Amino acid sequence: MDGIAMDVNSRLIFYTDTGYDEIGVINADTFVKTIVIDTNMDEPRAIVLDTQTREMFWTDWGANATIEKSNYDGSNRTTIVSTGLGWPNAMVLDGIKYEFVVITAGDLLIWCDAMKDVYERVHRNGTGRTLLATLSGSHCFDFTIYEDDLYVNDWAYS
Repeated sequence: MDGIAMDVNSRLIFYTDTGYDEIGVINADTFVKTIVIDTNMDEPRAIVLDTQTREMFWTDWGANATIEKSNYDGSNRTTIVSTGLGWPNAMVLDGIKYEFVVITAGDLLIWCDAMKDVYERVHRNGTGRTLLATLSGSHCFDFTIYEDDLYVNDWAYS
């Protein structure tokens, strides 16, 4: 398992698994596991949820790196970003994440790319991609945003 996100209202735990190249969900009440997506994935990594629209967003940093989204059940799968990516490692939805749980969701996806040493954002429909920061020599593994501050778990500076 690489990425994990929980919808506390639905009591669903979503995860990415780079070993099996899949996204799955576990019901926290019954512990029943269901594979949601297991096709056209190479190295799924980060995952975040919009609990209001019941959509999940994830990064895949395989040979053809992407940022994608779908409904919780895997339907309506859409590629949001498919160019200019290296290793999109971590991602937040509107920058508000607390202990793997999205508190409030909005329109912007923000991610870090460990190969390109950048932080970028894009609207969830794939428009308005913007470079936010370049951190030369870094290797972003995960991050979160609290108020106006960026907190980074970076392998290069550990």
